[in-house]
Amino acid sequence: MGDRRQTRIAAIQLGYMVDKGEFTPGQAWRNYWKANQASVGVRRFAKLLMYGVQEHDSQIDQLLDSCSSHWRVSRMAAVD
Repeated sequence: MGDRRQTRIAAIQLGYMVDKGEFTPGQAWRNYWKANQASVGVRRFAKLLMYGVQEHDSQIDQLLDSCSSHWRVSRMAAVD
């Protein structure tokens, strides 16, 4: 599996863990990498994505709301 693909998978899974309220970002980070192997570069980029999405969460939700028809973000599946 390529590094970029592995990074995207990790970022989605980490984001899901945090979004569902099961873990803090730090807890999610530690638990995820205990169970998964990756290069330093993959981990670095995944961390950038995870924290970047968290930092801009409300702006991302607004953008999704403005682009979706007949769906509110609150009705969308967490992974979507």
